[in-house]
Formats: sequence, structure tokens, C-alpha cells
Amino acid sequence: MPKSSKTKLNYFTLLNKSTGLLTHSLSLMNIEKYKPDILINISRHSGGTFDFFKAEELIEAGRLTARNSINDYKTRLL
Repeated sequence: MPKSSKTKLNYFTLLNKSTGLLTHSLSLMNIEKYKPDILINISRHSGGTFDFFKAEELIEAGRLTARNSINDYKTRLL
């Protein structure tokens, strides 16, 4: 981690970042192995483990991204 980072590196931060990185890596491997028809790609940086207060914002971002992904999929089928 860069020294200029605003987030201090402590036990919980390290655990959270490690778990996030592991989950991201496993997700990429699963996507590669089991190619989905539609991939709804939302940035893993848009929310963290303890960002419960951002639920409505994240759900809306997911809806918008899902709508766009489905439209792209329909366009490719035509």
C-alpha cells in the first residue's frame, strides 16, 4: 500500500482488503471458467463490507448497470 494512502493500515483494513481481493480473484476465475451470457459488471470499489448506508445508491447503480447489460445483450442477439 502506498504511504500516501488516506486509509490507515490496521488489522480490520488488512482483513477487509485481503478478503475483497480474494473474492475478486475467485470471481474472475469463475467468470472465465463458466462464461455467462450476461455480465453485470459493477466496480468493486463502489462499496465496502461496512457500507450499509449506501444500500439504496448501490442498488440503483446495479439496476442501471443491469438494464444496460441486458440491452447490450439484446443488441448482440439481433
